[in-house]
Amino acid sequence: MLSQLLWRHLWGKHSRPAVRWMNRFAVLSLIISLASLLTVRSVMKGMQSNIREHTLKTKPHLLLETKPTLYPEEEKKILREILADQAQVNFLLNLEALVERPAAESEQAQAAGIVLKGIPFDNSESVKISSALAEKLNVAYGDKVLVRSPWRMQSLPLSLQITELSYEGYSEWERYYIYIGQDRIRKWLGFEGNKYNRVEIYLNDPYQADAVRLQIQNKLQYEFKTWQETEAALFYSLELEMFLMLMTLGFIVLLSLVSLYLALAVRINEKVREVALLRALGCRNSKVLWLYFVEGMVIALLGCIGGYFVAYGICHIVIGYLVKQNIIPWLSELVDLSSIRYQWDFTESFIIFVGAIIACLLVTYFSSRQLTRVNIVDALKS
Repeated sequence: MLSQLLWRHLWGKHSRPAVRWMNRFAVLSLIISLASLLTVRSVMKGMQSNIREHTLKTKPHLLLETKPTLYPEEEKKILREILADQAQVNFLLNLEALVERPAAESEQAQAAGIVLKGIPFDNSESVKISSALAEKLNVAYGDKVLVRSPWRMQSLPLSLQITELSYEGYSEWERYYIYIGQDRIRKWLGFEGNKYNRVEIYLNDPYQADAVRLQIQNKLQYEFKTWQETEAALFYSLELEMFLMLMTLGFIVLLSLVSLYLALAVRINEKVREVALLRALGCRNSKVLWLYFVEGMVIALLGCIGGYFVAYGICHIVIGYLVKQNIIPWLSELVDLSSIRYQWDFTESFIIFVGAIIACLLVTYFSSRQLTRVNIVDALKS
């Protein structure tokens, strides 16, 4: 019966071509809108999960930033006793700097806001520079750069020869880094003793950051920031991006529901004489209403089920297999496939699917309600 109703609505010859094409458009719009909503939601959740994992691997879970300070060994010992085996603590000397290429070698280029990261226990002359910064300055392995510090603007710049390039992930939102030994920074800036301005703690369980911070504050009065606080702007922007994207897709779903309503309304107007004749022969309003309600729901179910499985296929087949296996080589030239991830949540996708069916049910019901307002005498005279 359902297949007969689908054939009648989409390819039947008894309806006008305009009505058939409106029904087809309603089904297609439901498939596209629901598939887009589920696919984008899954891909963006995968992207957020990927960024969160990268953040927890590369960023400190607890961070203390101060001016260059000489931390007593006793306080370091207490901090390590608090952390015990549940974390790794690093005392670092980092500073912002201005980096430029020597004008004598080539055309002048410079970059501000660079982070000079001190590597502990490194007394060598090694200099590692981020690939993003190397591209900005147009330098490569073996080239020299000059570093100036806002703390010592009158001092001579520090000349560094690049010995290694660092390919950091997510360079679009990470700052540019230069890695050199901490002792080299102290000698250049004239610091006495082992002064640090940054304490980083990496926990075995990052989600215990608040509890560990409270333990440290009770004994040492250090005002550490958790990774949720230091990266709050990043995660807020991701949530805002997802919210705006879902609002846009929700509006598209709303338009598909409007197209479904119009398609059903046009079909009902086409069948006004048929409805009036049924009612004149004694058929109750509820039976006529149920007949057209079922026909409308068949179209809606086809669109919703089709949209769900199209989204499932895009995530699990196209992204999960074809993209990852690089079966479509030309696609990798258009987008960076290595960073595409998805996170298909069956519970959430099923809730969205059921919500779409309920919305279609309401649209179908209100469009079918027009049948109860048909005037039998006027309809039969028309």
